[in-house]
Amino acid sequence: MRLTRLAFLFLVSAGVCPAEVDFAHQVVPVLREHCSKCHMEDARKGGFSMNTRDLLIKGSENGAVVEGGKSHSEPPLKPRLPELPPVVDGRSHPVDRIIDRYFADHKVERPAPLGDAAFIRRLSMDLTGLLPEPTVISAFVSAVDPGKRAKLIELTLARDADYAEHWLSFWNDLLRNDYQGTGYIDGGRKQVTKWLYESLLKNKPYDQFARELLDPPAEDSQGFIDGIQWRGSVNASQSREVQFSQSISQTFLGLNMKCASCHDSFVDRWKLDEAYGLAAIYSDRPLEIERCDKPTGRMAKASWIFPELGQVDPAAARPERLKQLAALMTHKRALHAHHRQSPLAPADGPRDRASGRFHGHRAVGCGPAGLSCGAICEGRLRHEESSGLHRQLAGLSIGKRREWRSCHR
Repeated sequence: MRLTRLAFLFLVSAGVCPAEVDFAHQVVPVLREHCSKCHMEDARKGGFSMNTRDLLIKGSENGAVVEGGKSHSEPPLKPRLPELPPVVDGRSHPVDRIIDRYFADHKVERPAPLGDAAFIRRLSMDLTGLLPEPTVISAFVSAVDPGKRAKLIELTLARDADYAEHWLSFWNDLLRNDYQGTGYIDGGRKQVTKWLYESLLKNKPYDQFARELLDPPAEDSQGFIDGIQWRGSVNASQSREVQFSQSISQTFLGLNMKCASCHDSFVDRWKLDEAYGLAAIYSDRPLEIERCDKPTGRMAKASWIFPELGQVDPAAARPERLKQLAALMTHKRALHAHHRQSPLAPADGPRDRASGRFHGHRAVGCGPAGLSCGAICEGRLRHEESSGLHRQLAGLSIGKRREWRSCHR
């Protein structure tokens, strides 16, 4: 059966408008169930394979099976100034304007602003992970000072140690820093705990934070890219070089490169050669590409997966390749050019220039990209709504300090 017909039947049976389809979770399982036996992995019945997009478009012995078109699954990569929706009810903050448009488009009623008791709890939990004392809550709620929220924000932001201890757990998980399982050799796992705690405590800018992990200036931040040295023989996808590819993709790009570490992914665009291209940036030896743990006879070439932003020189020495990768992933010049135009640009003061608890570090509800202003002060987003906004806001997030302060300027 032609894929176009199968996808159409699926959409009709599910009663879903095509614009609302989640291809990876709604369509791919159907294709796997009905098509994988004959057209995936090593099976190529009728000369047709669905293993990659190129093979899918190539078609079968009888010609084209699907028509290629422009994908809308990924936004343009180059920094850009977003076109903001109009202001509604005087709510001029850029993130509020995006959220208000989202609510209008999805017919979501805007919840009422957050009360003082909920505000102080949210502020404290978000920044320190600790609930305020009941007496502190009562005193804050009963206070009549119109500037009490702004003052409380400053007091809470000054609790550097509480903030560092709270967010240490989040980054420990994200960087795989707290792994304590068995199976790795002695000295085969270097933790970055001291560097991480000091970075949080000193409010290190996020771009510097990322560069020091990707291109470590000293041993204290080296453990992230080194990964884990396992005992004995392991699957090729668990080598330190391929761990590097997986870890930087997941942590900094939000991409799952694990499938592509064994074979061309069946659920997204990433290919085996691209996963190994990232691995080769880290590798200090010639790296043979292995498909499902079987050598292919082909050698990996160090390369960056988004050539639109630049490329790594495969002939450069390993330290230079890591330096080039760090520059590409933080894209410092482009970000600075973007910030000069952006309504969310940090102020010039030293605390805001530090991007306040990491530029785009984390806010309520949306993970590292974060929300701002109204999402915090008014509690407007349920979980399912905030996840729907994540992609729209990923390029607009602001730092922790600026994020809370922006509610009361």
